Amino acid sequence: MEVKNSLAELGSSINEVEQSRKLNKLISKIEGALDGNKDWKAFEEQFDLVNSDFFKKLRNEYPKLSIAEARLCMLLKMKLSTKEIASQLNLSVRGVETRRYRLRKKLHLNKEQVLEELLDKM
Repeated sequence: MEVKNSLAELGSSINEVEQSRKLNKLISKIEGALDGNKDWKAFEEQFDLVNSDFFKKLRNEYPKLSIAEARLCMLLKMKLSTKEIASQLNLSVRGVETRRYRLRKKLHLNKEQVLEELLDKM
């Protein structure tokens, strides 16, 4: 929010039309990202209600998981495909595969263990 407000102040003091337009686009992107975070929070709350405190259980068992990793776990628990997860997280398919690999490593899963099965048990 501070960055957005600073850019808004800077935009009002610029006389050049093109620079002002670019700053307004940047401010709009920041507002979109802030709204996206609000949407994720609301979605996480609803998901938690339906899935019996999934995030609390996940955090208790694996306290070192980042927010991005917890979101990936949520999407995997929903049984979304890699392509669907990629569109939800604004990543490439390869990026999702890399995150899944790192998540498996962080959860200390061996090759025989299936990540989705572990998440279903929570």
